[in-house]
Amino acid sequence: GTSNLDVRHSAAVMAIWVAPWKVHNLAGQVANGWMLSGIGQYRSGMPYTMRTSGSLAAEYKQTTNGSALIEALGPGMNGSGGDNRVYATYGNGSTFWNWYNPDVKTENTWWQVMDVFYIKPMANLEMQGTVQYRKQDGKGSMKGNTNAWTSAGVRPVYFFTKHFSVAYEIGLDQLKFDNETESRKLLKNTVALQWSPQASFWSRPVIRLFATRADWNKNANNWNKVGEGQFGTAMQGMTFGAQVEAWW
Repeated sequence: GTSNLDVRHSAAVMAIWVAPWKVHNLAGQVANGWMLSGIGQYRSGMPYTMRTSGSLAAEYKQTTNGSALIEALGPGMNGSGGDNRVYATYGNGSTFWNWYNPDVKTENTWWQVMDVFYIKPMANLEMQGTVQYRKQDGKGSMKGNTNAWTSAGVRPVYFFTKHFSVAYEIGLDQLKFDNETESRKLLKNTVALQWSPQASFWSRPVIRLFATRADWNKNANNWNKVGEGQFGTAMQGMTFGAQVEAWW
């Protein structure tokens, strides 16, 4: 990727002025030979990532002997050891609707803004959250698929031992098509008992035993045909399960 010190464009101008007078005798030894110079510089800015003040908290720290497998920067000026990043994307052409069938021709443009934050307000408590807004404008045969999607979620994790923690997650999605009078809505709540190698939000792999309760409205039920599956015509459902999550 681009270096944090990368400066693509730089221009400098230097000017020197020499005193034109010639003074004789003793006064000339003081007044003659003076020069005045100046430098002007113009350059483009260095790469910049939108974020709040602060830094990632220490990770994977082993308290038994004081050593650390990976040690990030400590808490910054915001006092929560946090990190916040904003992303913006734009697409134009055959996207989103035909990922499952490349032969289908679709026409649309879309843009999306997403904010992702992470904080560690307490030694045993860490939290990550996401908020995003996505707007898609259909063209031609896709005109009826113009929509706006809003999504938000947060997951706090509390560690009560080095390996065991409890996580709670709440998420809300709302999808509104221009040709529909009602939005499609989904609210999800999840509680999970977790095991991980270290007491860190970012430690992987993680083994989870979870329970999820979801509520949705009638318009969302009709669209996704939930009524043909496990929950029938109900507007809510409960699921239980086990999960293993790993990164590489």
